[in-house]
Amino acid sequence: TKPAKRACQVMIMIDDSMSMGAAGPLALSSLATIANALTRLEIGELSIASFATEVNVLHKFGTPFTEESGAKVVSQFKFQASSTLLSASLSAVLPVFTQARSGAQSTAAGANATVLQICFVISDARIDSDNREKLENTVRTLSEQHILVVLVIIDCNDDPKDSIFNTKSVSFVNNKVVTKSYFDDFPFPYYVALQKVEALPDVLSDALKQWFELV
Repeated sequence: TKPAKRACQVMIMIDDSMSMGAAGPLALSSLATIANALTRLEIGELSIASFATEVNVLHKFGTPFTEESGAKVVSQFKFQASSTLLSASLSAVLPVFTQARSGAQSTAAGANATVLQICFVISDARIDSDNREKLENTVRTLSEQHILVVLVIIDCNDDPKDSIFNTKSVSFVNNKVVTKSYFDDFPFPYYVALQKVEALPDVLSDALKQWFELV
């Protein structure tokens, strides 16, 4: 076979916090669909991680994704964590990407190949437990390392009033209360909000397709 000029590494991070609610199992179902598709298409290496107050890499880059490994990954999710520290979680996966890139470039086939890395973060995106400025700096640091971060927001609520699009952020400026849209000064340049989780496999597939076309 002719050596590929690109080595692709895709990480899927799923929020393991309680706030994910019923969307959690649906996210795992979608994860299985995407993981199997990536494996069958031989697009590249896949890694899967859970995050809340800390990150757990459940499936490492360079490891074949099988039914057994998939079942083991799914069993690790509990969706019981009380908070989500997204900035710290993203910082924690940077060394994972760095090591994976070095590993891909160390092979004979990868010596002259361009290593492309993308990180999908699947969450309800209630991120104010993290400082937004800190989170923005973290996303920028990953971007400077040529790691594209795409936030997939699960916006499924029993009451439409609870939608993230109706959420306001409140801050104090010069001793005055300032209210603005949750998406004002949002730290993620690339994000998509889903109100139907069933569309998640299609959205991830489409995002991957666009990414491949761009690069």
